Amino acid sequence: MLAALTVIALTAAPVEAAHPALPSRPTTYPVDTRLSEGPVEGFMELSADPYSLAKKLTPVRTLRLPKVKLAPKVLVTQEEIVINDAIFFELDSDVIDAESHALLDLVATTMAENAEILTLQVAGHTDSQGDDAHNLDLSERRAGSVKAYLVGKGVNIERLNAKGFGETDLLEKADTEDAHATNRRVEFVIETWEAETLTAFESGAREVQGAANAKELFTDERRAAAEAAVAKTGSLPVVNTTSGWARITVGDIEIGVIGPLTNAVIKDVPSGIYKVDWENSTGYKWTTNARTIQWAGPLIPGGKPAQVSVDEGVVPSWHDDPTQGYVGPTTKTKKGRR
Repeated sequence: MLAALTVIALTAAPVEAAHPALPSRPTTYPVDTRLSEGPVEGFMELSADPYSLAKKLTPVRTLRLPKVKLAPKVLVTQEEIVINDAIFFELDSDVIDAESHALLDLVATTMAENAEILTLQVAGHTDSQGDDAHNLDLSERRAGSVKAYLVGKGVNIERLNAKGFGETDLLEKADTEDAHATNRRVEFVIETWEAETLTAFESGAREVQGAANAKELFTDERRAAAEAAVAKTGSLPVVNTTSGWARITVGDIEIGVIGPLTNAVIKDVPSGIYKVDWENSTGYKWTTNARTIQWAGPLIPGGKPAQVSVDEGVVPSWHDDPTQGYVGPTTKTKKGRR
C-alpha cells in the first residue's frame, strides 16, 4: 500500500480554465513523496505496474545517431588516399570549414611521406539537389580550394590535379538528407605511382589494400562510435505545466495521474521519442512528444527537497538546485550542408 500523499497547499491556486495558465504569483507545489525512488517518480497515482513499463513502452521514433568527432585518419590504398570523414564546406560555397583543416593537414603529411605517389586527383562531388550546371561549377571550385589548401601545406602543385564531377557520380540515389550528405564529398584518387612501386604491387612485395575495404572499415568505425554515443535506455520526463491534475498515457499504456505544475519521470525505458497523451481535471486533452534523457538526480517533486517555492511564471524543472527554476528547451541552429 502506498503511503499517503503529502500536500502543501497552493498559496494562491489559479482559477481552472480550459487551458490553464501558469500561476500568477509564487507558489508552493503539492508534492508526492510516495514514488520518489524506483522506475517511476513523481506520480500521484499509478495505473501501470512500474516494474514492467520498460517492456511495454515503445518509442515512436528512435534517437538519431549523432555526428561523432573522430581523430583524423587516412589509409593509403593502391587507388586512393582514403579519409575517415568528409571534407566540409560552408553552405553552397567553396570555403572549407575549419573543422576539416586537421584532416586535410593529415592528407598533406601523407603526400610528403609517400613520394612514390606522383600525381593525385582531388575529386569534388555534390548531391543531386539544384541545377546540374551549378553543381558542376561548385564541385570544381571546391576541388580547387582543397588543392590550394594542400599546396599551402607544402604539397608540390605538380603532384595535384583538381577535377569537379558535380552530381554525375552519386553513391546514393535516395532523396534523403543522409543520402545527400554521402554524395557531397571530396575524394583523393591516386592517378600515377612511380614505376618501382607499381612493380612492388604486382609482385606482392607491397601489400595491396583496396579503397572499398578502407572506406568500409572507416564507415564501421564511425557507426560504432555513433551507436556508443546513444544510450540504450533513458528516463522519460513528464512535465505537467497546467494547474490541474492530469492523467498520462504513453502510447497505449495508461501510466497514472500527475499533480498540477509537477514533474515526473519514467526510468529505464528504451531511448527514443514517445507520444504522451494528456487529459487534465477539466477534461482538456492534448498530446506532446517527449524525448528520453539521461537523468540520475532527484526530481521535483519527489526526493529532496520535497517542496519548492518559485517566482512568477516559473515551473521547477531538471535542476540539481530547484531554486534555479525552469529550463526551457534550447535549439541550436546548425549550418546547412550542400
